[in-house]
Amino acid sequence: MYDLIDRAEWRSHKHRVAELLPNLKDAVYDADDLLDEFKWYVLNVKVEGNGSQSLSRDFFDSVIQGSFIKSVNGIRDRLDNISNRLLSMGLHEVTTRFDKSVRPETSSFPNETKIFGRDMELKKIIEFLCKPRNSNSANTKRQKGNSAVDVSTSTSASNQVNSESSISDLIVLPIVGIGGVGKTTLAQHVCSDTQVKSHFDLIIWVCVSDDFDVKRLTKEAIESCPGKQATTENLNSLQNILSDIASSKKFLIVLDDMWDDVLKDNGKSWKTFCAPLKNVLHGSAVLVTTRCQKIITT
Repeated sequence: MYDLIDRAEWRSHKHRVAELLPNLKDAVYDADDLLDEFKWYVLNVKVEGNGSQSLSRDFFDSVIQGSFIKSVNGIRDRLDNISNRLLSMGLHEVTTRFDKSVRPETSSFPNETKIFGRDMELKKIIEFLCKPRNSNSANTKRQKGNSAVDVSTSTSASNQVNSESSISDLIVLPIVGIGGVGKTTLAQHVCSDTQVKSHFDLIIWVCVSDDFDVKRLTKEAIESCPGKQATTENLNSLQNILSDIASSKKFLIVLDDMWDDVLKDNGKSWKTFCAPLKNVLHGSAVLVTTRCQKIITT
């Protein structure tokens, strides 16, 4: 079902799929809750039962013969109904990893000349990225924390930009929302804003998607810089090049459509990608668009 959710999000720009996607997620989350309840029953028997027949009988009555099995059947019916409707729309194909023919490559240039209902979010992001910041000093400590702009709904952002997530002097701001709500378009309009262009020496745009390949992303970041080439396949050499760029120019890196695979192995890939960005010019920033609420980078 989680694979089906991934495939549905890829097609969420289609109206019928977008209508069914929340129902599918609700059913899957209910199934997860039910599994957690079952695991609790099993653990309770193991910890407190000590072979007690009465507790085992209570477990059997509650889980197998009680309301639990009715809930199982109800959720299974919901999942079968929704998944069959989605599969009839052609969502039976295996999800392809980052493939430009399936998921077209984006750029910093807006496809839409105007955006509607996002003026507040756009203003907040621009103000946040371009606001003056005091440099680190012996008497000045920058506050570190988590911040995100939630664009899941058409209303103003539910999470206002109120704190900073940082890697050394590098500020990281995620734009979070389900597929198709305009995260990429919002990021494109940020990049094309005159205030943003004048604030940053360099704007780098990289498509991430579900393949957080550190070497690929580092090469694309380098090649986004005028006059720079990334011909080597050696990660250390590539990171040295990116580090030199980061230390000489105040930049904005946009990581478009970052998926939760970046969280694997305790965020090892993310940390590796950011390693050359430890000593950046003050005011540099990373803007991330993502569907995953957990990707609030620190």
